[in-house]
Amino acid sequence: MLPLTFSGTLNALIDCSGMTEEKLAEAASISEKTIQRLRNDEPDNVTIETVVQLSIGMQLPPVLSSCLLKASGKSFMMK
Repeated sequence: MLPLTFSGTLNALIDCSGMTEEKLAEAASISEKTIQRLRNDEPDNVTIETVVQLSIGMQLPPVLSSCLLKASGKSFMMK
């Protein structure tokens, strides 16, 4: 089971992927500094775009991408 926080979920998924922050930064087109910030803080302004970039960079299956999106507090659902 994944943690409920965004940082916790992101850390678990990165650990499971076996990727380094450097490789993920390259694959996701996000700076390594941003990944470090997302892993170590509880960001309240994570964008859907960032979640998608991280999901693509780690090549997450849809169910895990959905978990990361949910942990970010964002949704693709229209209100």
